[in-house]
Amino acid sequence: MHAQVVTSLPELEALKLGWQRLSAMLPDALGFFGSWEYVHAYVETYAPPGWMVVAIFENKTDLTPCAVFPLLKISFDACQPPIALATTLGIQFSPYTEFNVRPDQRAASWSALFAVLHEHLHIEGMLFGPTHEESRNYLHLLESLSPETRVILKRPAYPYIDGRPGNFKAYMKGRKYSTLRDAQRCARRLAETGAVSLDLAGDNENVREIVQQLCRWNSELFADQHLHLNRSDWPDLFAILAERYLASGQVELSVLRLDGKIIAAGYSVIDKERRYYSIAAYDPAYRRYSPSKILMAWIIERTFAEHGVLCLGAGLYPYKLDWSQAVADTKLLWILPKPETREVMAPYLNWDKLIPSS
Repeated sequence: MHAQVVTSLPELEALKLGWQRLSAMLPDALGFFGSWEYVHAYVETYAPPGWMVVAIFENKTDLTPCAVFPLLKISFDACQPPIALATTLGIQFSPYTEFNVRPDQRAASWSALFAVLHEHLHIEGMLFGPTHEESRNYLHLLESLSPETRVILKRPAYPYIDGRPGNFKAYMKGRKYSTLRDAQRCARRLAETGAVSLDLAGDNENVREIVQQLCRWNSELFADQHLHLNRSDWPDLFAILAERYLASGQVELSVLRLDGKIIAAGYSVIDKERRYYSIAAYDPAYRRYSPSKILMAWIIERTFAEHGVLCLGAGLYPYKLDWSQAVADTKLLWILPKPETREVMAPYLNWDKLIPSS
């Protein structure tokens, strides 16, 4: 196996076609947030010190890697000397992520990654996740790592809706009776005030302004509970992704308009028939009409028409549970091979959320 450690934008851009070819070969490797498109935009926007992408090739002359691992090297300074660790790159914006790894080379690729991290980059531990409970990589690591070298932490579960059967009416029969009726009633009340339309924002519109307005509404809605409260620049990445990938359908802006004015919007990323509903908010002036509920009903109906899956993001909020069919767990997996590293790190891990290793 041959490993390439990418640490510059030109190197990352040279890896684009090979990474995209690998992703296209892996229908089960779910996650826009592990894609070249997301990683490239994230690095270009924030340029975090210590970022890297470790690409594993079966042969040195291959053009398509058999695995790609976007990582961030960090220094754990609570002890002396500091310990070098690696985490998944860009995880603060992702509900869950997945590394692109060819199934027939999964074991060899992970072994090659660990060799690069430990022997060449002197990294003593790795945090993988948040990862879906059905992640092939997560399941492989559970089977291949000895229990004492891993620490599994719970992450907030996320509700989802499986629209692959395509029967929206059957889905609604299983929901709380008032959920859809409330959305329809709110839409009728709103229509009494003007012309109501639901559609997708086009790339001929001011996409950046729509995203920035959506993010402002979202920040106001959650106030001091906002997930990205300490990052004033968090809308920048979502605006760039929308500008670049709206036309290709990888990013989607669902909008509710009243007399042509956008009064609610929902930001989704699309990957392999999965819609990740990342940001939703509305103009507070129209709160009494529950604009987000109207928009959600429309998005869910479209998901069923497309035979797709709608992921509602982490957190078991009541409105999500009203709509969702099921809840999936996400995990964080600490990989700490050395006993001395585990001993030093132990007081700083969330042991209250620890899942037994065996």
